[in-house]
Amino acid sequence: MVRLAMKAHTLLDTSLRLDLPLAKLADFQQWFLLRFQREVSPLRELKEELVEEFKLLDSLDAEQIIFRYLWTDLPPLRPSVYPGKEYLKTQFLFEVFDISFSSKALGDRILAQVNAGKIVLASEKEIQDAFSLLDHNPLLTSEGRRLFA
Repeated sequence: MVRLAMKAHTLLDTSLRLDLPLAKLADFQQWFLLRFQREVSPLRELKEELVEEFKLLDSLDAEQIIFRYLWTDLPPLRPSVYPGKEYLKTQFLFEVFDISFSSKALGDRILAQVNAGKIVLASEKEIQDAFSLLDHNPLLTSEGRRLFA
């Protein structure tokens, strides 16, 4: 494994926000895109958003979701969003999944939140169109093919 000299963004951060030398970014991107020896399920992020942050669900377990990886987006580097650290470069890496719920009751609860305006659902095409408008690098699908030339 390549040594990346990376560290957690903050001591309390449990997400994949981290700092690493710009010279190691290509190595990190390559590792990330391999989707090997790292978290590849969207469950933690869904729990964070739907249960912990927005409290739209009481709980969410792996058995309650069905997901299919669609692609990874690598937008261009941009200045840091943290005040006083604009000199740092930020690389966002977005993984896009098709998500459904294993029970009708849970799906109905989510749809009720959509109807209340608390959640926005987007189709695969809507997400592709949005990313293409943002002038991102070509997207990689789960099969490794590029969506945009």
